[in-house]
Amino acid sequence: GRALFSDIVERIEQLNLAPYGLSAYQTKAADMMDVGRQQGLIGIFKTLYLKRFESSAHAFRISIDRALAYQRSYAEQLRAGRLYNAEDWRRLRTERDDSDAAAEAAEALALDPRDYDLEAIGEAVHADIANLNYIAGRVGGLGPEGDRKWHALRAQLLELAGRKVLLFSYFRDTARYLHDLIRADAELLAAWGGAERIAIADSNVRPDERDRLVVRFAPRAAGRTDLADSPEELQLLVATDALSEGRNLQDCAVMINYDLHWAPTRMVQRAGRIDRRAVGGAFDD
Repeated sequence: GRALFSDIVERIEQLNLAPYGLSAYQTKAADMMDVGRQQGLIGIFKTLYLKRFESSAHAFRISIDRALAYQRSYAEQLRAGRLYNAEDWRRLRTERDDSDAAAEAAEALALDPRDYDLEAIGEAVHADIANLNYIAGRVGGLGPEGDRKWHALRAQLLELAGRKVLLFSYFRDTARYLHDLIRADAELLAAWGGAERIAIADSNVRPDERDRLVVRFAPRAAGRTDLADSPEELQLLVATDALSEGRNLQDCAVMINYDLHWAPTRMVQRAGRIDRRAVGGAFDD
């Protein structure tokens, strides 16, 4: 409820995200332009966390778990006397190369600790670890059973069964979460004609496969009337904005925005996929 949301917002606002704002911890005079840019980036990260929380507890929990793992690994480097900027440390963690050459490269990327207040950075990182641990504990038990947003969508999908629906989410993790829940729900599958009538199109799906899904979802708009009303035709398509531009999905009857993109133009692009007029008036409805 609101108490949980307010608690989470307060904890997010308290995050220091020191690896992304190292200029503020320099022992020598810092470039205030750099400090300002880094603080702006930190603000964007905090907003992104809250947007993911707005989208789904599932997507938010993934972000918090990743942030916690990152901060813990960063703290380990600090204890060893090594300091990296956020981007370099993220790349080094991702590569996971234990070779001597990689170790030498990592050493070369390390910043000179004498130029920074390591004690203050360490305190900020450990404060973030404590806050992230707290947040993880608060959202760790939020599953589909208590997800009122999901249950509201589920009820709507049962009402819309028989119509062609495009379900958008800004975040891939949320889209995958919804797709998995829908395909695991026997009542929804029965209402929608089976799992073969439901698909997902996001950045994890190859572009050529996304093209095939578009044709299966909107065969009339694609000029493939042979697929219309066939077992291959999709009735429900879960998508991210990987599918929101340059696509004709005019066969669609209903579009649902499970969450709102923070760019209004993207919302217009989503609607533009289904609200078109074809030459000759073939799609007047």
